[in-house]
Amino acid sequence: MSGQRGFTLLEVLVALTLFALLMALAYAALGPAGEGFRMLAEQRGEVGATQLAARQLRQDVAMLAVSNDAAVLPLEIRSDRRGDRVFDTLTLTTFELGQPGVSQVRWALDESDIAAGAMLVRTSSSPWQRSGESEVVWQLGKASSFDVELLDADGRWRDEWSYVAHQPLPKALRITLRRGELRQQWEMPIELQPLADPYAGQQP
Repeated sequence: MSGQRGFTLLEVLVALTLFALLMALAYAALGPAGEGFRMLAEQRGEVGATQLAARQLRQDVAMLAVSNDAAVLPLEIRSDRRGDRVFDTLTLTTFELGQPGVSQVRWALDESDIAAGAMLVRTSSSPWQRSGESEVVWQLGKASSFDVELLDADGRWRDEWSYVAHQPLPKALRITLRRGELRQQWEMPIELQPLADPYAGQQP
């Protein structure tokens, strides 16, 4: 029909320019909000990982076992302090749900990926594991410090411990975990009576 006409090139360019300007203004306004949501999600993830680590640590300590096999230590701490940062290693012999006999559980910070930062890792395996058998590995989020202390029979907190046969077990375990600005500390009582290991000596 002769009365109809399309948009001119100038009108199209003006419309595109206005659209681009509106998009730039919207991004400038919503960008900080999106960054805030991302940071909030990361913080929630760190809190969730910290709560999971706390529950599992309490369970491992509550099920601490003293084996009849003298080569299997029920509890050991290796201290590694670097200024205000701590990279301790905690090794426990414990009963795990769903696992036959006892397991040897190791808590430590894994620094194998320096660029990504240290990762809190829990590894679990049989104390009599054959070479080539795999460990169960849990990664429990990034952490900047993992500090382990034990309350000995004399009422002193110690940052190193290696079990000696017939020596009384510590009274409590204190763990301080730092994830950036987030700092959590837990004290966990240790049962003094040894748990009998029905699988002691039955090495697979």
